[in-house]
Amino acid sequence: MLLQIPEANVWLWYDARTTRIPTPRAGISIDELEIEGFMPFPAIDTPHHLPIHLMLQSQILSSLLYSDTEGKHKCFASPESVHHIVKKAPVFLGSLQDFPETIMMVRHSHPYPPKEHGTAAVVLHQDHQYEYLINDLPPEAQERQKAISQLIEVMQSIPQQETVNVFTDSPEELRNMMQRLAEDYYAFHQVAQNSNKPLPTTVDAFNAAGIAKMLSAHPIQAYSVASTAPLTAWRDYMSLEKENELIVDYSFAKKNGKGTSYVLFKEDITGLSREIVLENIKNLS
Repeated sequence: MLLQIPEANVWLWYDARTTRIPTPRAGISIDELEIEGFMPFPAIDTPHHLPIHLMLQSQILSSLLYSDTEGKHKCFASPESVHHIVKKAPVFLGSLQDFPETIMMVRHSHPYPPKEHGTAAVVLHQDHQYEYLINDLPPEAQERQKAISQLIEVMQSIPQQETVNVFTDSPEELRNMMQRLAEDYYAFHQVAQNSNKPLPTTVDAFNAAGIAKMLSAHPIQAYSVASTAPLTAWRDYMSLEKENELIVDYSFAKKNGKGTSYVLFKEDITGLSREIVLENIKNLS
């Protein structure tokens, strides 16, 4: 999945398929949930778990996210990952994409990020976020992004198993280059901040006009819940407009009863069985 940061034109890659935590056993609340080898981050009393999860994912740093049926999130990360984004690179690595302005989410069918990954970034600094483009960075960093793009294209050309996990199965070289590129963006930001040059326009990734508003919106919560819902919770029926088109949807009602969001897929099942299409629903990404 690709998500756009509003007013920034930066697209973030989000892989819900490989980083979801199974629903804990009955009687364990999201506040009590613990994962061996991982630490909850940030503090549980903040609303920033999903954005921080996206920041970690953007740098191919391992993190896990649990979401309950009410849309509450808890992010877990390794101590090394937390140290990296806190001390070295509090950066959302993203990309520039040529999608219509009205589109905020796009389904990304490949397990790896798009080849444009790293062509843009949002730096988090002192409760503000600043957008930068790859052309702002020194030539060495630009070459690093080109190398990332080339390696992603190679990985995308290789058939991948459905169980592939980019955070553990991708080449170590790719993970290292992405994390180094995030450090490049942050280093450039620090130089710009200490110079007399004006900083770029601020984009707020956490507050009213930024990513938190989008990610806390009901449609995003619906997708989050749907990605772990059992197949029995999905409804399927044939389209009345197109021949051999199967429609599969999941409904998620607001708590106050005022409105429902739907996660919907359409698939031409010519030559396919209904069961195969439904099985693909398990592979939301």
